Amino acid sequence: MQNLLMNFKDDARIASWAREGVAVSAKTGIIPGNSDQAFAPQSNASRAKA
Repeated sequence: MQNLLMNFKDDARIASWAREGVAVSAKTGIIPGNSDQAFAPQSNASRAKA
């Protein structure tokens, strides 16, 4: 699953405690990331993303 995080150009910024949950969310398509291939873990979610 951790290999899925490598698809995000900012995967190093994803906290260690959140990496498994982010990987599952990415695999299932719940959180696909941004159009610029970034996950943006420190950004706020917009209403459209929620």
